[in-house]
Amino acid sequence: MAGISRVNGFGNYVVGSYRSSANIGAYLVTVKNASASAQDIRAEDDAANEVVEAIMMATNAIGSSFTDSTAGTATLLVDGSQHDAASLQAVLRGLGTAVGPNDIDMSGTTVAAASTLTAA
Repeated sequence: MAGISRVNGFGNYVVGSYRSSANIGAYLVTVKNASASAQDIRAEDDAANEVVEAIMMATNAIGSSFTDSTAGTATLLVDGSQHDAASLQAVLRGLGTAVGPNDIDMSGTTVAAASTLTAA
């Protein structure tokens, strides 16, 4: 029985890039103040009404990974039909200049679509 030869590649799986078949958007968030300086949010992750909880609630994130560093970075997984980088950035900046008990200024926060997603 003769088969059909495949002549074209399948562009959905590209080494070194992030892809999802479930409409899950992945984004790199960097919590920054109005002067564009990264904010250390490590003391804002273990209680109610802190920055990490505010980010998760404001974005309806379905997954996240916050770095244990002074960089103020996180990877957020969200419903791709509800958000893009620009809308997430607007939401997070809108949280204000005094978020959580340590009054973290989030007004310069940046969001970029993830180009990769790596688990360690």
